[in-house]
Amino acid sequence: MENNTNWHWLINFFYNSTRTSNKKMHQLASDHVSKLRQVAPRDAEIQFLLDFLEPFFSAFVIQYEKSTDDRAVYRDLTAQFSSLLTDVTSEQLHVWDLQIQLAYGRNSREYAVLFPQGRAPFQTGGYEPRIRAVKALGRALQNDPQLATLGQDILALGQQLEDLRNSQQGIEFDFSSNSLQLSRKRKELAEALFGVFGRLKFHYYKELATVENFYELKYFRSAANAGVEEEESPIMELRLSPNSQQTFFAGQIEGGEIVRLVNLEGGDIQYYSLIEATDSPDRKLDLFSGQNLDYSVPLDHRILVLENTNSTEVKLSIELI
Repeated sequence: MENNTNWHWLINFFYNSTRTSNKKMHQLASDHVSKLRQVAPRDAEIQFLLDFLEPFFSAFVIQYEKSTDDRAVYRDLTAQFSSLLTDVTSEQLHVWDLQIQLAYGRNSREYAVLFPQGRAPFQTGGYEPRIRAVKALGRALQNDPQLATLGQDILALGQQLEDLRNSQQGIEFDFSSNSLQLSRKRKELAEALFGVFGRLKFHYYKELATVENFYELKYFRSAANAGVEEEESPIMELRLSPNSQQTFFAGQIEGGEIVRLVNLEGGDIQYYSLIEATDSPDRKLDLFSGQNLDYSVPLDHRILVLENTNSTEVKLSIELI
């Protein structure tokens, strides 16, 4: 919508200035609405513009605050889950291992049944398989007369991990939905802001400099001139070599963003995001040849990874929207 014109004077600069930053839109619009409120009581035209703009502003703010609150809840759940998982699969697992060895010995058949792959299933791979490994050990020990109490404790911890993970994923699903809603609300607010800008220019057509008083101009200047971070995210076209992997957006995303992926030419590829580059993905998603989609980055994930397992090159475009 913002660039659907051949005349650059009609480009919606409110949309373009905030296209990768809901925070920036919140700051820009809050400042503008405050300034309109200052003048509205003594100018009927400004009051009319304020009455028009405020429903769009309020809808955006409500969605923005909900997304912010969900992000805080998600981060808290993630911290709890990560801390408990680390404890359970390191210190706790070491203690359990020693207790089982005391009962049966490390070279016994019983020990081999309980730890057929050693500690690896508890400490590597995705979160869900590791939780299942903890719960499976707990269930096995519950049926052992010597270690039933230990089994109950392990199973309780496994259930606690599972509950935290389910809560975390539930918030993650809500946040992904919120992100799409917030993007729509930002677009609608940008359209309303652009309309108000046009009316302000008409209202003050003999003294156009007055229009500047309703805006904080730093939000519309380039980073070099404004001293603020520039948040541009152009469409990137790239070629993914055969049997290769590339990472993107390190330092640019923190979860909740939408990434548009388009498979322009070549075979199917896989994509996923990670919190840290050294992490293993919970699951890999498919981007089929010719497909385009919008991917909602899970919260706290900071890296996008694309993998081409084909023997031929794949041409793609990616955009942070």
